[in-house]
Amino acid sequence: MNALNWELMLFWQMNLCYGGEGMRDLAKTVVEATEQQSDFRFLYPLEESIEAKIEAVAKKIYGAEGVVYSPKAKS
Repeated sequence: MNALNWELMLFWQMNLCYGGEGMRDLAKTVVEATEQQSDFRFLYPLEESIEAKIEAVAKKIYGAEGVVYSPKAKS
C-alpha cells in the first residue's frame, strides 16, 4: 500500500467515525490521486463474456480456483 492509499484509508475511517470532519482533506487527496500517473490495466479483455470476467476477478484478486454457478445464476 502506498502513502496515498494509506492516507485515503485513514480519511475514510475518520469520516465513518466522526461524521464530516476531514472531508475537505479527503476530497483534496482524491483529486491529487486522480492527477497521478497510473498503470491501471483491466484483469481481462473487455470483449470477454461476463462469466470469463467474473472468473478472472475471482482467480486473480481472490485466489479462487474457479467459479461455480448455481442453476439460477446460469439462467
